[in-house]
Amino acid sequence: MYTDRYENIQGSTYTPRPKAYLKVVNPSSSSRYGEVEAIVDSGATMTCIPESIIARLGYLEYSHQKVRDANNNVVLRESYILNITIGNYTFNDLEVIGFSKSYALLGCDILNQSKIMLDAPNNRWIYNCPGQCLESDGTTVDATP
Repeated sequence: MYTDRYENIQGSTYTPRPKAYLKVVNPSSSSRYGEVEAIVDSGATMTCIPESIIARLGYLEYSHQKVRDANNNVVLRESYILNITIGNYTFNDLEVIGFSKSYALLGCDILNQSKIMLDAPNNRWIYNCPGQCLESDGTTVDATP
């Protein structure tokens, strides 16, 4: 089971949440990449990647986006174009937001591209179901009805 405890954005309480492992790649130079744990966040419109990972990939600033946080504050954040791989799925030229946490947020920009099963009681998630599904640990299972 791939869960961890992450800080609640509104305070220092902790809640177990499903997580994923992301490979984050500079689209201009595939030799520049980083790996990071991410929490699956269906409340995040865009995927957010730690600024420390982005810095290792080289200069990638693309634009700026106004984002609303969980406390309803609107802030201007830098956005970047990256390639992200989760298991055997790759999302090329994805615009992501940089932020100052040590983990990533896997947002609806990726989650909405396929069917997702969130299994909250077991703190796991499955991507691209039914059919050949990607488990949160990167393995695939056949979930054909």
